[in-house]
Amino acid sequence: MGYDNDQLLRNAMARTPEDETILDQSIAELPLSADFKERSTKMGFATLRQVTGCDKHWLHHHLYFSRAWYNELVLFLKKQGLLRMMNG
Repeated sequence: MGYDNDQLLRNAMARTPEDETILDQSIAELPLSADFKERSTKMGFATLRQVTGCDKHWLHHHLYFSRAWYNELVLFLKKQGLLRMMNG
């Protein structure tokens, strides 16, 4: 199963700031796994905007960070057309 990179880019560019509101919703209310929600809470995150805005070095070295958690985050953001928010 491959991704059409051109289509993903067009979708991301077509989005407006209103599409980012999901980043400000409580992680507890989002359709993410229980493990994702638990790890997020242990790392001190209440919203995905907090996750995307944090220092990536700190994030990857946090005690409760896991590759599975990060992969779920990336897949969710990609599905929402918001993967660009991880750049920073």
